[in-house]
Amino acid sequence: MHSAPPPQRAHAHNVNDPYFRAIVDRVAVGIAVVDEGGRIVEANPAFLEFLGYVLDEVIGQPSADFSPAADMVITREAVRALRAGEQSSVAVEKRFIRKDGSVRMAMLTLSCFDFGDGTVGFVGVIGDITVKRTLEKKLEQERAFLAAVLEHLHDGVVACDADGNLTLFNRALREMHGMGVQQIPPDEWASHYALYRADGVTPLPVEEIPLMRAFRGETLRDVPMVIAPRDGTARALLANGHHFTDDHGALLGAVVVMRDMTEQARAEVALRESETRHRALLDALPLAVYVVEPTFPYAPLYVSPGVASFGFTYDEWMSGPDSWTRALHPDDRERVLAETQAAFETCQPTEFEYRLVASDGSLRWVHDRGEFILGSDGKPMAWRGIMLDLTGRREAELALANERGFLAAVLDSLSEGIVACDRFGKVTLFNRATRKLHGLAAEGFIAPEQWGAHFNMYRPESHPQAGSPMPAHELPLIKALRARAAVHDVEFQLAPTGRAPRTMVANAHVIRGSNGEFLGAVSASRDMTEQKAVERALRESEARVRGAVQASLDAMFICQSIRDTAGGIIDFACLDVNARAAALVNLPEADMIGRPVSEMFPMLRTTGLLSSLCRVAETGEPFDREVQPQDERIVAQWVRLQAVRVGDGIGVTARDMTDKKTAEAKLRALALVDELTGVHNRRGFMALAEREWKRAEREKRGAVLAFIDLDNFKIVNDVHGHAEGDAVLKAVADVLRAAFRGADVIGRLGGDEFAVLVVPTGPVLSEKMEIFDVERRIIQRLHHHLASTNTVARQLGRQFDIGMSIGTAVVLRVGDPTSNATSVASLMVLADERLYQQKRGKEVATPVTPCDTRSEPPPDDRPPRKFQNH
Repeated sequence: MHSAPPPQRAHAHNVNDPYFRAIVDRVAVGIAVVDEGGRIVEANPAFLEFLGYVLDEVIGQPSADFSPAADMVITREAVRALRAGEQSSVAVEKRFIRKDGSVRMAMLTLSCFDFGDGTVGFVGVIGDITVKRTLEKKLEQERAFLAAVLEHLHDGVVACDADGNLTLFNRALREMHGMGVQQIPPDEWASHYALYRADGVTPLPVEEIPLMRAFRGETLRDVPMVIAPRDGTARALLANGHHFTDDHGALLGAVVVMRDMTEQARAEVALRESETRHRALLDALPLAVYVVEPTFPYAPLYVSPGVASFGFTYDEWMSGPDSWTRALHPDDRERVLAETQAAFETCQPTEFEYRLVASDGSLRWVHDRGEFILGSDGKPMAWRGIMLDLTGRREAELALANERGFLAAVLDSLSEGIVACDRFGKVTLFNRATRKLHGLAAEGFIAPEQWGAHFNMYRPESHPQAGSPMPAHELPLIKALRARAAVHDVEFQLAPTGRAPRTMVANAHVIRGSNGEFLGAVSASRDMTEQKAVERALRESEARVRGAVQASLDAMFICQSIRDTAGGIIDFACLDVNARAAALVNLPEADMIGRPVSEMFPMLRTTGLLSSLCRVAETGEPFDREVQPQDERIVAQWVRLQAVRVGDGIGVTARDMTDKKTAEAKLRALALVDELTGVHNRRGFMALAEREWKRAEREKRGAVLAFIDLDNFKIVNDVHGHAEGDAVLKAVADVLRAAFRGADVIGRLGGDEFAVLVVPTGPVLSEKMEIFDVERRIIQRLHHHLASTNTVARQLGRQFDIGMSIGTAVVLRVGDPTSNATSVASLMVLADERLYQQKRGKEVATPVTPCDTRSEPPPDDRPPRKFQNH
């Protein structure tokens, strides 16, 4: 039978050596030695301090007496692994019971130990991780608090991390956009999320998007913008926000809060929990024992294997006399070396924290404690100490600080008042908007029963100067705190001394930790004073509105729903119309009242408009569409129909859009045509070329682009005058119209530059040479028609010929990613380069004379032009 390999054991002299024994007695972590029977035979002062015992109380005692019974399973499994030789040491997390009965968490590292007499024991190193667990608990509570605050905000909130990835996109914002968050490039945010300038028409350039501006370092206050989703309601917003950084100034991300100024009504929203950005804390608490020379650069004499936990091998650490000083972080090196030198000069122990840069470039936070080893003559022989890895604790503290910084950035940007308290009723949060509303800060502890008077809060129906403060049990935050449940839409008056009363509405919610424990409550309140005033004004103007309906230039219909036996809406009965409606449909008002609308207008059924109107009455979603009536009684060629739900029916307005549509068509035509030549201008050319490009991509066709530049055009203007130059441009446009098909896109890009895009419309070209044959025929047709034009012009008395340079570019298949051109603009660049090469190849031209018909322009030294898709 094969026996298990003996466990790897440390040699006895490593413990009995006086130097190492002194180190063990002085290290900050607990160390204990247990014999094979599980009884404690040695323990250092740190171990005794950790458990709260003296040495005599633990020596000879079973180690199992100092841990809960449930945790001994962990220890037994570790011992089994060591005995079987599976590992040289085992690190486990377990609880220990102190003498006073309290329980502390620790990381226990076990290894075998040879006593030197043939017996085997175990060495345990204990690292206290209670602080680490406390920090983790605090971080969870902070996140729960953040989630509770963001859950009840009325404003939309969006945030991104340091890489520009969207991490927060709350419910209010999703409702504004009609969609959720998607990880898309920032340059697509404006089009994807329908972001516009304050005019609601101009798309926001990427550099003007509030989140991008905040991400780049700006602090935004009330920046106007518009969200106008294609299938939703346009909203006018004010954006506030800024970026946030860590303690070292490194960018963590940005946050923007957007208040909906279109509607004054309260909208309860919930913020999505922020994406987790902290890393898991380290599970172990490793340490390294070291001995160095007592003079600079403190050459290492010894280091324990624990140095590997700091990212160094034994050989790397012992590689040179200055290995430790080189590993110090540059920002910490001067301070640490100065403190070390001061300690060496006074022979005093040292204890400080600093950072090490590991071999792989990572950082380790270190807690370092050291002291001198003195010789018999009292002079320093060496410096010894321990390094404890604090990286896990530091990262937890940094994560907590980052979360707090993010929360502070959000709260500082909110226009709503946010107040929070702990479970005992102590106010823990009083944000900037709240302080502004109340005109004071929440300082010290104020009993909940005194909140109404201290914060000048009154019932909505009472006059603040004559009434009593709002009772504590009616305050929204107190109601949520005592009921441990959410409360909604609590209205009250806020009347600070010397200020006009304000009408407020608040929501409140409880705050719970990750395990469901009750932590406190938070409330969000919004100033509704202006909205209330607007509502009163609207009620007062209702009568005036009724009169204005009859005077309106729009046709207006009020219709009642007609339902089937199942309750579904199948039609509408006309209840009321104005004079403009009767004139639009050429029917008397009396003949329209009470009749089904589909009977008066059959086109509503044939075009599907009746179903759309039924949907308005069923869902409340408004309807807005421009239609061409298919009813001979309606003289308007275009009508804009708008419908909203009114009670159990709908209200419809119809506006004659015929004149507007006609004017728009004329304006569009003028905006796309070159006034002089009658061909498309640059804008028209690019728009139609892009359309043809997309068609070619769908049909997998090739394309040819010809770029044309007139020769000696400046000389024509200078010698013969600009009127003759304009005539030349018109003649060239005629040549192009004669040389190309009606489906080809012809444009004058400016000056004497023309361009033509040709996409073959016959059978799809399959051979490479066919598209080049199209290119060749294009050039031949241009030269043929130009020669014909010059001949006729000569006969009519013109004393010079028109010359042109032609540069062409071909794409074999539009949309092919391996193609030499991936867009109209890139194809134009290729054609322009060909044109430039052709002009350079021509001989230096002589001045244009009445008999010189073959002169060429001088070499063109201009760099190739760059084109953009306008």
